[in-house]
Amino acid sequence: MSQPGTEPPAMSRPGTGSRLGQVVLTVVGVLLVAACAVVVTGVLLLSVGPGAWAAGLVVAALPVAPLVLVYLWLDRHEPEPRGLLLFAFGWGAAVATAGALLLSLPPTLAISAAGGDPEVVGAVVVAPVVEEGLKALGILAILALGRRHLDGLVDGFVYAGLVGVGFAFTENILYFGTAFLDQGTGGLVATFVLRGIVSPFAHPLFTAAFGVGLVVATRRHGATRWGWALVGFGAAVALHALWNGLAVAAPGGFLTTFVVLWVPLFVTFVAVALTARRREARMIRRNVAVYGLHGWLSPAEERMVGSLTERRQALAWAENRGGRSARDAMHRFQLAAVRLAHLRERMETGTAPWDARAREQDLLQRLVSARAGFGG
Repeated sequence: MSQPGTEPPAMSRPGTGSRLGQVVLTVVGVLLVAACAVVVTGVLLLSVGPGAWAAGLVVAALPVAPLVLVYLWLDRHEPEPRGLLLFAFGWGAAVATAGALLLSLPPTLAISAAGGDPEVVGAVVVAPVVEEGLKALGILAILALGRRHLDGLVDGFVYAGLVGVGFAFTENILYFGTAFLDQGTGGLVATFVLRGIVSPFAHPLFTAAFGVGLVVATRRHGATRWGWALVGFGAAVALHALWNGLAVAAPGGFLTTFVVLWVPLFVTFVAVALTARRREARMIRRNVAVYGLHGWLSPAEERMVGSLTERRQALAWAENRGGRSARDAMHRFQLAAVRLAHLRERMETGTAPWDARAREQDLLQRLVSARAGFGG
């Protein structure tokens, strides 16, 4: 780590090919999401008609905002780039759903031709594997687009959760539109209560298992580390299959199953996510203290970065002192300090990227530059 007052060495950046590759991946990803959104919208319009589609769209949007706000709250210690969060939601809402429509059809037809029950086998076997596989590809795409942003368990929960929320949103348009088409407003309300109020967390919960497994894999060494990702994917598929299987096998006992099985699972999911958030807060405080010892942060700045309350107060102080530009500089300062803490954690555990030292110097320089912007 550079000593205070010394000039950071020149940053050894990845090659042009690496940067170009990320740009290409980003463009391809955005175009893929947009194309799949058009396809899925067309399929839904053909399936239920414009009127039912519009009703389903409006009602399906209702649980989205509260769920997204929960994940943004969980993500407050190190806010992820808004572009990647939108990509996660878009992947679930467009790419994963379009792929599920396409890839689920051949095995369903094969099961039917073989004399099996396509509804049961499709729900319990085909749908969990295909849908969780497609959602998992979205999280892998995020890993490829911005590996340094997937650096903690909270990130795994957040990205996986938004992919799941996006998938559930589009799936709900179909369910709500069909209910409205077949049973009118009463059917729409009943379906909304079941899917929008009682169980809106199902898809985010399934996919979170893979998100957490993938993050654990990136924090381990050796060829076997990716076994954690496979375990996470297996858990996501198993949870999805169990949910669908119980719904198909005992639709009349859904409420009992929900209370006995899914409520405890959901409580466990919440407890693990909150524990991960608290551990992230402790990790940030511990690692910013290292930079304080070397003079890069003052004691007051250390305390501020380690407290969400003091961060808000610091943003308000900067804005009162120097307007919007000073507030933006303070925000950049806080973000650089938090990213330094995450990078330091990976450096100390031996899982840092190959250019960790160069990234550290770049973030330290951003601290100095941002501090000048708010007059610290």
